Amino acid sequence: MNSLVSIIIPTYNRAQFIGETLESVWSQTYPNWECIIVDDGSTDNTEDIVKRYTGIDDRFYYVFQENMGVSSARNVGLEKAKGYYIQFVDSDDLIDSKKLMLSLKEIHQQENKNKKIVITNFKIFKNNTKNLINPSYDLNHDLFNFKSVLFNWDSVFNIPIHCGFFEASLFHDFRFPLELKAKEDWLMWLYLLQIEPNVCFIDKTLAYYRLHPKNMTKDYNHMSVNYFESFDLLKRFLTEKDFFEYLAFSIKKHYDSTREFQIKLKNIKESNTFKLGFKIKHFLKIMRLLTICTWIFNKLKKV
Repeated sequence: MNSLVSIIIPTYNRAQFIGETLESVWSQTYPNWECIIVDDGSTDNTEDIVKRYTGIDDRFYYVFQENMGVSSARNVGLEKAKGYYIQFVDSDDLIDSKKLMLSLKEIHQQENKNKKIVITNFKIFKNNTKNLINPSYDLNHDLFNFKSVLFNWDSVFNIPIHCGFFEASLFHDFRFPLELKAKEDWLMWLYLLQIEPNVCFIDKTLAYYRLHPKNMTKDYNHMSVNYFESFDLLKRFLTEKDFFEYLAFSIKKHYDSTREFQIKLKNIKESNTFKLGFKIKHFLKIMRLLTICTWIFNKLKKV
């Protein structure tokens, strides 16, 4: 059990957090790793912090590129990776010191022979890992299949990318789509699980997801736009049956959401309890659901 693990860290203006991320890599009990940090055009002192580590340990590599997005940065990491296994970590998140060791131990057990993905559990933190927050869902092995990720992503669960540990061969024909600024990890999981690789699960907290104001997942509009723009990309690798099944599912889901909104708005208009102006202003922010449904129908006309 001496395989090289390539740890890929895309970063952009994460000087506040990346030192902790690199410490979590440096503290790994498994020693045979390389860490490729791809700086996507940072304008803060991210580079200075990274170079503290490249200066003391030649397992760290620093690559700078002009700002092209997280997908491009991850792709650069994949191109440069030499490892038999891949571990992604975002530059504001952390991994447990035993994550590589336990993942490799799991994948090399006799009963897990030919396993290509190990997924571990995770917890959420804000300022430090002494105060951990449980996610709103429990990861379990039954979720790690193509249909579950296709239909239940975000609404029921998602898998933070650093929970995964991957055989590098899985990425020979996959690169993260440059068209998306978010949801690219969803497409990665769909692609990988569609080919039905053997997956094993470690029900231990070996990954830590940081919540902070700059998290892209806090920007609802940004994420929802990329969610629907991903439809064009889905057509490239979904079967026709799966694609149209997913379109129908999405239309129904957002129709139901819009209908629920209309009922709530009607109740507010008829209510004497609330000040109408403030409530309508709040709900108008949600009106984008109607635009989204129109967008899907327009897409269907082109298919």
